[in-house]
Amino acid sequence: MSLIKYILLLGLLSSNIVAQTNAPEGTIKEYYDNGKTKSNISYKGELLDGIWKEYYETGKYTVQIPFKEGNLDGVLKEYYRTGKLRYEIPFKNNMLDGMFKAYYKTGKLKYETPYVNGQKRGAGKIYNPTGKARKVFFKEGTFDGTIVIKSETGKTIIDISIKDGNVTKIKI
Repeated sequence: MSLIKYILLLGLLSSNIVAQTNAPEGTIKEYYDNGKTKSNISYKGELLDGIWKEYYETGKYTVQIPFKEGNLDGVLKEYYRTGKLRYEIPFKNNMLDGMFKAYYKTGKLKYETPYVNGQKRGAGKIYNPTGKARKVFFKEGTFDGTIVIKSETGKTIIDISIKDGNVTKIKI
């Protein structure tokens, strides 16, 4: 599963992401046939709020997706099947904001890309597998694309569209 295989599409984010439930707040839990947790999704006032957690059938995390009042807010984390981090993708109020990090399967850093208000800006680093770093610089660059996260069965967990550094669609 590649990085840009994550992110959600539930509607234009000029409106917030709404949990499909009539309850004002709570947690939606889903389980595998073996009884292990497949996902936990928290919401308040019908808006996603808290860390959406998806798990491999082994019980290790697949992804953790942070929401605050229906908006992506915090560090989205994707994991390899081994349990080691694959990506850390920072969001602040539906915008890429902070140090985006990718990791090798060994757990060592692969690259760091700084984002400020949805734009690549500042000093980042690219690492070879042994850990040797090379600096890269970004000036007013934005991210356009889609991040899609799929389950181990190939089902899309989340599909996020980003235009000019802003989340435009989230499909869950």
